[in-house]
Amino acid sequence: MSEDEKNVVEETELDPFVVDKGPHWALGLLIFVLFLPVTVTVFALAFVLFIPMVMMYRQSSLGMRDRMSRFMGGMLLLGGRIWLKVDDSQATSSGQAKLYVGPHVSMLEGVMLGRALGHVRIVAAEFSRRVPLFGRVVHATDPIYVKRGGGLRKSGAAELLKESLETTDYRHSVFPEGTFTNAKSIIQFKTGAFAPGKPVTPIIFHYTTYVPFWNRDESGFGMQIYRLVSRVYTPVTLEILPNYTPSEEEIADPKLFAENVRRLLAEKSGRPLSDKRLSDSPNFRRDVRAKKRARGKK
Repeated sequence: MSEDEKNVVEETELDPFVVDKGPHWALGLLIFVLFLPVTVTVFALAFVLFIPMVMMYRQSSLGMRDRMSRFMGGMLLLGGRIWLKVDDSQATSSGQAKLYVGPHVSMLEGVMLGRALGHVRIVAAEFSRRVPLFGRVVHATDPIYVKRGGGLRKSGAAELLKESLETTDYRHSVFPEGTFTNAKSIIQFKTGAFAPGKPVTPIIFHYTTYVPFWNRDESGFGMQIYRLVSRVYTPVTLEILPNYTPSEEEIADPKLFAENVRRLLAEKSGRPLSDKRLSDSPNFRRDVRAKKRARGKK
């Protein structure tokens, strides 16, 4: 194999936007059918229980939100047969920061954080509120919405995040890549999460058998859900690292702060750094195309 061919193979293997399609469709179908009664029962029960919880969530105390979030997260993970393990052995004894940051693979990670920690105020892509059912759960948590491509700083959401960090007792979560990736590498971070200059708790989701990355150019939401529930179970480990307190230099330069945290996460996760960024994501490009079509119709 020539050097150029080796480079192409390596770039393909580390491509952060390649989809893991899971097991062969025949095996997946067999597992899907065998577990279908359990899947339907759990999701039906969750739907019935979630209706009153979603309606009362915003009006509830933080303690009640924590309990509901852990319960709802547990039910959703049970329905998707996701086996979540939390590794906080490295976390500092003084507690965790109010802001959790890390690489982003799927929408389910917000659910996993809710199960592991309780109520978490997330910074969510604006389109997520339109996802059937899941979007209603996201909206109930009172997230800070960001338009695709706008970023925290450009959209003004960075100021909302800073205000929320300073005036509430909420935990917060930001995935600074700004999009989903397949956990093969860590792409460039956007700086909005680091603009407030507050300590952060770095987190890593480890996927050992299947990575539920959703590339909307490759498949739709329904196919992604099918791939998830056509597995016996999907093990995931949430690793919580020690708090990262920025230096004066990092507080003055959010870009430096973001890059240093990104390098720390790459070291701890064993994933290489990538020069790819949000604009390289198929999901982002799909949104851009949709906006262009919408403008053309006006």
